[in-house]
Amino acid sequence: MSHTAVSLIATSRRTREALLRQGAALMQANQFDEAAHWYGLAIDDFPDDAHFYYCKGVAHHQERQFLKAIDCYCAALQIKIDYADAFENLSDAQAEMQMFDDAFLSISAAIALRPNKAISHARQAQVLVQQERFELAIQAATQAIKLDGTTTTAYMARSNAYRGLAQLDESIADLRIAMKLKPENPEYEYNLSFDLLLAGNFEEGWKHYEKRFQTKNFINNPTLPMHRPIWDGVQDITGKTLLICPEQGLGDQIQFARYAVLLQQRGVQVVLSVEPCLIQLLSSMHPDIQVVSSHQTVNSLPAHDFYITMMSLPRIFQTLVGSIPATPNYLKVDSNISQQWRQRMTPTYRPKVGISWSGSTTHINDHNRSMTIDMLAPVLSLGIDFHILQTEIRPYDEARLKQWPHLHDWRSQLSSFNETAGLVDQLDLVISVDTSVAHLTSALGKPTWVMLPFAPDFRWLLDRPDSPWYPSITLFRQPEAKAWVPVITDITHSLKNKFNV
Repeated sequence: MSHTAVSLIATSRRTREALLRQGAALMQANQFDEAAHWYGLAIDDFPDDAHFYYCKGVAHHQERQFLKAIDCYCAALQIKIDYADAFENLSDAQAEMQMFDDAFLSISAAIALRPNKAISHARQAQVLVQQERFELAIQAATQAIKLDGTTTTAYMARSNAYRGLAQLDESIADLRIAMKLKPENPEYEYNLSFDLLLAGNFEEGWKHYEKRFQTKNFINNPTLPMHRPIWDGVQDITGKTLLICPEQGLGDQIQFARYAVLLQQRGVQVVLSVEPCLIQLLSSMHPDIQVVSSHQTVNSLPAHDFYITMMSLPRIFQTLVGSIPATPNYLKVDSNISQQWRQRMTPTYRPKVGISWSGSTTHINDHNRSMTIDMLAPVLSLGIDFHILQTEIRPYDEARLKQWPHLHDWRSQLSSFNETAGLVDQLDLVISVDTSVAHLTSALGKPTWVMLPFAPDFRWLLDRPDSPWYPSITLFRQPEAKAWVPVITDITHSLKNKFNV
């Protein structure tokens, strides 16, 4: 029997409608891998059917196989160029792959084909936010809301755009509308907490911040199942043992570890669980606080009666801007390590300044907080000895380090935060972008100048040169998005005035 005859028999057995029904059943059962395979068989029977390519793309999309999904959507569009749904889903998959320029073109094509669909304009706004084209994002989101005032994703996208422009009142207003329309969605309340905290409204901000555990990012990174009850902050635990569990980045753990001391002072036996690289350093806060590694099973953790997540403590202590426990230097430098660093460093009459200009590339906001070493040229040209405090340097910057003979590279010896603290102890000043280095040096009480993006993290508040979290910090803020030049100019002038160089 010929191949053509076999194909005709197979097609007669699997009608288009039957194939669609079976594929839909598999999708509804969340059997996405099998659905993708099934739609592949359908494509064998109907190779010119754009809808089957689209359906296979949706199945891959649900599996988070975004490149495969993109291939399928593009195949569908080759057959049917006016396939608006394919353009829309293609944009979403491209955005997931951070192909934001392509995503913008795809969603714009979908809108051109179907201009009155509110969700399309909302998705365009989301892509524009990722491109940091905030004014255009506001326009797109506003158009979505005009078409359908219940489109909560449009309010969320417009809120993100307003936050990018540091227009917090408008951002907060949009999030409150989204919360009212969909109170079951924790993302809106969680984002609201950032705005409220950044605006200094700590009382409401900390309350909404608790929603973080229900959001996508936290659900994808679940904490250990604990055997003891969570402390509600109300129950008297004097004399009891409380395990404080770590959260988020190293800087967060340094910043909020201070609450362990407050608990200890109130008669609570504290076990502080942190990243291993912080154990020795955070042990310097108080000899009665037991600091242990977070890289262990719940069964191997020290015995405890209750537990609490670290960044819930500001809410429990009802922390307001005016009541932040801001001890000038709640971390201490190991005297032996400090002495070793004193011996390593060549005596000089030049001022000694630590510097950190970029953080981890995996940080969600790294493109805003970090800079290249070239941008620091006016600073590095001064008559100052600069000492690198970061341990990761990008290839572009690595190739330019030798241009600056007074820029000392200690990375090979910065094997722990305790070693970094020993180096910092020898310095007159530290200059850093918003990384864990800034938290470390400020917690040590070292004068620290922090260079901030225009829309900063909530802990830095707005429109002030100081931080209520760290008395030794001075903040240098971008006057507008991406504007590092004015920050570097201010830093340069301030260094000249401080050290007479």
